[in-house]
Amino acid sequence: MNKTNRKKFYDSQTWKSCRKLVLKRDNYLCQLSIKQNKLTPADIVHHIEHFEDNPSRALDMDNLLSVCSSCHNKEHPEKGRKKDKRRMKSRRMMI
Repeated sequence: MNKTNRKKFYDSQTWKSCRKLVLKRDNYLCQLSIKQNKLTPADIVHHIEHFEDNPSRALDMDNLLSVCSSCHNKEHPEKGRKKDKRRMKSRRMMI
């Protein structure tokens, strides 16, 4: 899935409504933190089976989980690397 289609999906009213339902279902708490006996507010709805891997499950509530940003970053370490690479490039340009 390309960036344009992904952005359209995440900007859609359908996704926003689904996201709200998942957050409400999970009481706005990070479900991964709860497993560690911690109560942490959730601000992200995570696709268990990644959106890019299976877009047909993008709105399947059984495939969605409320998580905090810290847990979401642990679930997607590859996204952090992209940011780190950009920082490294910009630092090299400054030198």
